[in-house]
Amino acid sequence: MMSRRWLLLLPLAVLIALYFSLDLKHLLTLEAIKAQQLNLVAFRNERPLLTIAGFLAAYIAVGVLPLPSAALLAVLSGALFGLFGGFLVVTFTSAIGACTGFLISRYLLRGPLSRRFASQARTIDEGIARDGLLYLASVRLVPVLPFSLINVAFGLSSMPLRSFYWVSQLGMAPGAVLFANAGRELSQLENLHDLLSPGVIASLVLVAALPWLARALVGTLRRRSSP
Repeated sequence: MMSRRWLLLLPLAVLIALYFSLDLKHLLTLEAIKAQQLNLVAFRNERPLLTIAGFLAAYIAVGVLPLPSAALLAVLSGALFGLFGGFLVVTFTSAIGACTGFLISRYLLRGPLSRRFASQARTIDEGIARDGLLYLASVRLVPVLPFSLINVAFGLSSMPLRSFYWVSQLGMAPGAVLFANAGRELSQLENLHDLLSPGVIASLVLVAALPWLARALVGTLRRRSSP
């Protein structure tokens, strides 16, 4: 059983090796992608399935490792597939990548990480017990926390994989629309940080807070209506 669990690391090890051997740290930048946009579009036209597979591989890597490429991948998807197509590519590949990080954390790193971050793991479990799936949804809706950190942290929790998958996919949807739409105007985009302006972050925080506000309102109405 243990050997099967460690097989989870094989594709990740290959991706890490490719990331550093191909110097993708410098290739996966906004400037480099803008310079290669025409070539990337041509490659997409010739090999669309291979292009989608590349997004999946990239999101698996950033789903576990603290690589600063998740938002950039979403922007690139919009540039290559348009708003709707880019949204679909990002939501599914990023959710699968997130689940990969979740599984590696749960089955390979749970022991050492739980000892090292015991208090954080308890905090997450307490939040899940108290707020249910809203806890994860709120974290996903505000794209300011590192993508890989969320995956690894919830892998230490008691949340089922199925719940983690669909809540993550829904929670990341607003950010996917935001970044994929920005990719449609890739040539005019100067800085990824401009997409997360204080106003945009405030709007996403408001969206994340709506379920909590609704639940609080329902609770208040129930208390007032009870004899």
